[in-house]
Amino acid sequence: LLDLIRRRAPVPRKRHWGLFLNSEEEEFSANCLLLRMRDRIFLFFSSATILAARQESGDGSTAQKCGQSMSDIATNRKARRDFHISEKFEAGIELKGTEVKSIRAGKINIGDSFVRVDRGEAWLYQCDIRPFEQASHEFHVPLRNRRLLLHKKEIRKLAALTDQRGATIVPLRFYWKNGRVKVELGVGKGKDQRDKREDLKQRVHNREVEREMARLHK
Repeated sequence: LLDLIRRRAPVPRKRHWGLFLNSEEEEFSANCLLLRMRDRIFLFFSSATILAARQESGDGSTAQKCGQSMSDIATNRKARRDFHISEKFEAGIELKGTEVKSIRAGKINIGDSFVRVDRGEAWLYQCDIRPFEQASHEFHVPLRNRRLLLHKKEIRKLAALTDQRGATIVPLRFYWKNGRVKVELGVGKGKDQRDKREDLKQRVHNREVEREMARLHK
């Protein structure tokens, strides 16, 4: 594209501050113009790629479309780093009163959590919810197994995905939805080291593009 512009759109002889530009100055001016156009084209396509990736991840889009109050409680970055997530599900969860209070205080860790389907029910394992210190008499077990609330059709689909394709179910995030705790589940397969390196390169590239765009818009 830039070579085509260079061939078909030669820069005419111009006056600059009362002086005629010679051929070398005209060539330098044309090269500067082409470089600026190249940078703008690169930033346009890079920003479009970043926007498409954000829309695909669905960060906050459901809340804005449905007009529902949603805010993240905890995010499982390890799951997105180690797995190719192919499908997502929303689930409720059975919690005790002290667990809800601990979650409000931010005392939850889902980095090592996973989900299994057992006897027609979905269960969350290794979700660490710290005890609520101000509890008067009731204390919950931090790493107890917790039942997830899903429709039977969704549970059957999760069981089929894990049995037939060998996929893993991991919690991607906990969030509030209309005053209730919800869990976003992801179904996917583990990444190899090459995939992880490619993801890291893409994240570094996206950060550089965002930094350059911010500099240009100052």
